[in-house]
Amino acid sequence: MYNIHCIINKNGLVEFERLVLLAVCILEREAYGISVKREAQRYSKRTILLGSVHITLYRMQDKGILQSEVDGNTEKEVTGESDYLP
Repeated sequence: MYNIHCIINKNGLVEFERLVLLAVCILEREAYGISVKREAQRYSKRTILLGSVHITLYRMQDKGILQSEVDGNTEKEVTGESDYLP
């Protein structure tokens, strides 16, 4: 699960980062990689790869925008969901 760590100026994020951050805000405590992917796809109406979401979440974590509260297996590993499913 990811929590927003600080408020960001809109100009400091690229479009996909804003989309992922929006999904995290909407999902709140349910903001895990696969759920963020699904919400971002629903909102953007385009196909998004889970790996892209994870990389973006890690990058925003490195920037201090988000903070992860869990480590270990991803939900993808647990559910076996494919990156290519809508």
